Amino acid sequence: MRNPNRRVPAAAAVVLMLQLASIGVAQGGEPRYRELPNFHQVNARLFRGAQPKQGGIERLREMGVQVVINLRGTDARERAEESEARAAGMEYYNVPLPDFSRPSREQVARVLSIIDDAGDKTIFIHCKHGRDRTGTIIAVYRIMHDKYLIKNSAVEYASYEKTN
Repeated sequence: MRNPNRRVPAAAAVVLMLQLASIGVAQGGEPRYRELPNFHQVNARLFRGAQPKQGGIERLREMGVQVVINLRGTDARERAEESEARAAGMEYYNVPLPDFSRPSREQVARVLSIIDDAGDKTIFIHCKHGRDRTGTIIAVYRIMHDKYLIKNSAVEYASYEKTN
C-alpha cells in the first residue's frame, strides 16, 4: 500500500518550482521581468537592461529606481517613456549614443556625470537591447568607479553579449 504522505513533498516541490518560475528567478539568482528585458544589477544602486516594455517603468518605480538614463535617440517611444518616468517621480535623461560606433568622450563623460551626480539614488540605464551601448557605459563605469582592470571589464562586457 502506498503512503499518501509521500506525495506531499513532491507536490510542495512542484508548487515551489511554479512560484519560482512565476517570479522569474534567472540562473545566477538575478530576477527576470518580462517588462524589463535583459535586466541585471550592476551594484547596489545601478541596474542595466534593454528598452523597457509596457509596465517596465512601473516595475522600476516599485523597485525604488529614481533615475532612468536612456542611451537611445529621441523618438515617440522615448518621449512616451520620459513622460511615464517623470509621472512616476523619476528623473529622466536621454543621452543618445551611436549604435555601431564608439561614443565620443563627451557623451561618455555626460553619462558618467549623471551617474555620479545622482549620489545615492538608484539608477536604471538602458539602450535597445541592453548590450552594446549600455555595455560600453557600464564597462567604463566599472573601470573608473569600481577600479576594474580593463581585462575584467571586457570579460564582463562579453558575458552579456553571449548570454543575454
